[in-house]
Amino acid sequence: GLRHTASINGNVIPGKTITGTAAIRLNEFWYPSTIRRRQETDESGRTRTIDEQIRGFAAARTFTTSLNFATTVYGISQTKIAGFEGFRHTVRPSLGVSFSPDFSDEQWGYFREVEGDTTGRTYSIFEGGIVGGPTAGRSQSLNLSINNSLEAKRVRRDTSGVKKEENVRLIDNLSLSTNYNFAAERNKLGNLTANMRSNILNKISVNVN
Repeated sequence: GLRHTASINGNVIPGKTITGTAAIRLNEFWYPSTIRRRQETDESGRTRTIDEQIRGFAAARTFTTSLNFATTVYGISQTKIAGFEGFRHTVRPSLGVSFSPDFSDEQWGYFREVEGDTTGRTYSIFEGGIVGGPTAGRSQSLNLSINNSLEAKRVRRDTSGVKKEENVRLIDNLSLSTNYNFAAERNKLGNLTANMRSNILNKISVNVN
């Protein structure tokens, strides 16, 4: 199969203090065949599920929309610690909402009920495809992320006593992110993900996840 993706992005608040962006992501899937699934019961009463391959071009389309707001906050301290005189903490919080409909709904035609199954089980006619396909379940999420960086001014004196100042990055990035899916039936709150990257004094590289 083939998968095509495209995205459209635009600024809705092109300000210097708070920025807002809107986006829509489009996906299209092409397959040379789909499947039809049925359940059969033999003479002994045992049931089995059979997949039949239906040859013929089929396409599916999905989309996700999002709206995000971000700003930057700076904190400055003149504290002196172990050769450092002054620190700057940069915080970049971001808040966004995203929406994706339930593509297993009958109106889309991408999911079917298993023939002969009285429980109402459904399946994707693109199931098993290596390039993916529409997914079941609506997503209506609130997304929150916070990125941090920490810089310091290091002060040293050379052998002649001349004072030298150098700006160093103690933490290149420390990010925290999570989400809350209002449309989920359970486990609405997503995992809290943390990542940190630091190149301490340009000598030791540290990555923590």
